Amino acid sequence: MPVQIEELPKTSRGKTKKYDFAKLYDGKPWLIKQGEDFDCEVASIRQLIYREVAELGKSVRSTETEVGEGDDAVPALAFQVVDEPPRKRGPRKAKENGGEGNAEAEAKNKPEGQKQPAKS
Repeated sequence: MPVQIEELPKTSRGKTKKYDFAKLYDGKPWLIKQGEDFDCEVASIRQLIYREVAELGKSVRSTETEVGEGDDAVPALAFQVVDEPPRKRGPRKAKENGGEGNAEAEAKNKPEGQKQPAKS
């Protein structure tokens, strides 16, 4: 049976954040562990930190690592916020074939007589 409530519960899409790492943006090196400090993939938490720090006008130095050994190893992220403006990234280009974009590189590597797929 439906139940009337006083107000809607807060969600991670609203004003509350699932992870509050702002106190770690102090310029000191930090290590955060998957399963202990965050629950998502290391690459996802890394993107979150980069995005939040860029909004502050700063940059991040980071490296994905593991804590522990063997079967006990846990994925982790080591990072440090630095007082440098964030780098602006342009469109990515393939490093192979002289820096040409992917379509150009693929066209060069296709055997003669094969058609390029239609772009959608």
